[in-house]
Amino acid sequence: MVPAMPRIIHLAGFPGSGRTSWCLSQARQVLESEQRVVWISTQATDPQRFAQVMLGLHPQHAARFHSYPAGEEFSNALLMVSNLIPQLPSTRLVVIEDWSDDKGAPQRILRENLKTLLSIISQGGIDLILTTLAYEDASGNGDADAMRVRSRSWFEEQGFETWRLEHIESKPGRRLLVTPDERAEWKLNDAGIGAV
Repeated sequence: MVPAMPRIIHLAGFPGSGRTSWCLSQARQVLESEQRVVWISTQATDPQRFAQVMLGLHPQHAARFHSYPAGEEFSNALLMVSNLIPQLPSTRLVVIEDWSDDKGAPQRILRENLKTLLSIISQGGIDLILTTLAYEDASGNGDADAMRVRSRSWFEEQGFETWRLEHIESKPGRRLLVTPDERAEWKLNDAGIGAV
């Protein structure tokens, strides 16, 4: 079952958990509905994975995917996209891939620029997915839930709903999508990632 998506999601996961594939799958659905996707990341999306997920998508729809590989200018990319979105009225989804508070600018400036973007998208009814790397709890307290989510409380204060994408060790290629309301099993495939 596919969980109902809130307007803004903070999706955390360990490396290789399928965060990019999940976001590309969401992007494809938006593109198929003839709306735009704006994608911000430090580097270009893996072209092979992008091609796999977008295979068969009409070129006219694929042209509505706007990618901004920002490198060390992540903070400036947030402002640029904030200024661009009002010029692209059919924008439906913004993806910020691999957010980190150390993207080449002081944390305060990055967060202020993200708040500016949040203000713009809330006015336009645009969804936002922001991904972060999770980290493992090394406290040794025996917590069964060893995944820790970076800046979780700050993002939730901004209105984000925190979701996690976790490996299922006993089922290769399967992931567990954990939302505040449910846990759903997903499967990685050539088309991205889909509900089981």
